[in-house]
Amino acid sequence: MHFDSWGTQVTPAGPSPKPGGPAGPMAPAKEALIQDATLRPSLITTCLQTHFSGYTFLVTKQHTPPAGTTSEYKIDVGE
Repeated sequence: MHFDSWGTQVTPAGPSPKPGGPAGPMAPAKEALIQDATLRPSLITTCLQTHFSGYTFLVTKQHTPPAGTTSEYKIDVGE
């Protein structure tokens, strides 16, 4: 499942553009694993508890594009 930082489920972003090209080198996107559920944004946790209470949430992966502050969170789940 993919969420934005406001807890809204979103369509996953496509692959990041490759570095280089006519505009010059591009910084890579940042990836971070969040294994402690208490460190996940509280709005996402609330959405998960409300709509997916029967699942176990294994890990959250935070993706931040190279330009901007908007993050996308991917939640891996198990039953």
